[in-house]
Amino acid sequence: MSQTAFQVTFADVIIDVTATCPHTKEYCKDYLTNRPQSHFSLELTPEMIAQERAYTIETAIRTGRPPLGAHSDEQMELQLFYRTVLEKLLAYRVLMIHSSAICVDGQAYLFSAPSGTGKSTHTRLWMEMLGGEENGRSFIINDDKPFLRFTDHGLLVYGSPWAGKNGSHVNARVPAKALCLLRRAKENRICRLLPEEAEVLLWQDL
Repeated sequence: MSQTAFQVTFADVIIDVTATCPHTKEYCKDYLTNRPQSHFSLELTPEMIAQERAYTIETAIRTGRPPLGAHSDEQMELQLFYRTVLEKLLAYRVLMIHSSAICVDGQAYLFSAPSGTGKSTHTRLWMEMLGGEENGRSFIINDDKPFLRFTDHGLLVYGSPWAGKNGSHVNARVPAKALCLLRRAKENRICRLLPEEAEVLLWQDL
């Protein structure tokens, strides 16, 4: 089976990738780059894809969750790539938050919640109230899984190709302004959380 070599940049971290499926490169097309040096390399092999498929089926059986489709090589390699990238990026103070991230006036606002709560609906309403992208004030950074990087100059929010059902994402870097944890309720209200309260709720959604 032929391999595909390419280079991507996620959260300003440059990665050399060797993949088995051309679909993996296409999936990351907005993050492709060509630099003389990279931070690290990843090689995704058929053996690793087979192990990922076995792990996925075993996990579905153990947890009672429905397995992913037909477990195609393309699906399994993307899942393997995703998990491996997240593990490697931790060394660069980068993590991924399950949230919908929007940029407003040059600053990022993230809305995190369990799937189905209404993250995308919430950010879409923000876009509508702000006039959408036409006036240049706002755009969606990532609608499901943005990268966050802790730097000496503050917290930065980045787009990623893993963008949920809507697929809304851009290859952008925006300073973080606020993180809002959404919950459904009968009335609208907002309050500031203590760090320890936010930590418990946030990790439940990852």
